[in-house]
Amino acid sequence: MQTLIKWPGGKSGEITYIRDLIPKFERYIEPFFGGGAVFFSIRPENAIINDACKELMDFYRFAKNEFNRKEFKKELYEYVNNWEKIPMYLDLFENKFFDLYFKYRKGIISEEQLKNIVDEEIKHEIKEFNGLFNKKFCLDDKNLMRQIMANLFSKIKRIKNIEQERGEIPLEDLHKNIETAFRSGFYMHFRDVMNHNGTKYKVSHVKKIANYYF
Repeated sequence: MQTLIKWPGGKSGEITYIRDLIPKFERYIEPFFGGGAVFFSIRPENAIINDACKELMDFYRFAKNEFNRKEFKKELYEYVNNWEKIPMYLDLFENKFFDLYFKYRKGIISEEQLKNIVDEEIKHEIKEFNGLFNKKFCLDDKNLMRQIMANLFSKIKRIKNIEQERGEIPLEDLHKNIETAFRSGFYMHFRDVMNHNGTKYKVSHVKKIANYYF
């Protein structure tokens, strides 16, 4: 069986070497489970697993159906669906954005003007961003917007500097950079949700673990 989650120091690539070194045993015990590559590969019948990361172990409990797996799956697909819709969101205003960026690159409008116009454009289309800025999903639409904008303009400044040094980049590359900025903002927002759960954000257990997995 493949691992369910990527983990730092995971052994998926070393399994073929590790298997030959495992002695015969009656009970398998793994206190630092992580992604569980060895466990899932050898599939011991009698085993005890654990990890210091409670969220990780709760993730496995949801997967095992010790907790409400149906609700967990529903929460996970909220992330999947909104992540996959990001290119669709960009289609709503990307051509306008390109025109604005070209004006910014030529010095026709300032960075501050560009920020203000793009901010208004996104807010104007926000109802079309089906689900992404829904507070039930994102919990804090203002922080999500801040993170997206921060990553977007960080990318824009880098792109402008690169073009000044090396010449214009293809439109396709510009598109990829804009999409990456949106995805980065999305990720950074939900990292905030994970890091400030219980203080700034109060979420259900199932949402917390789905967010942790994302």
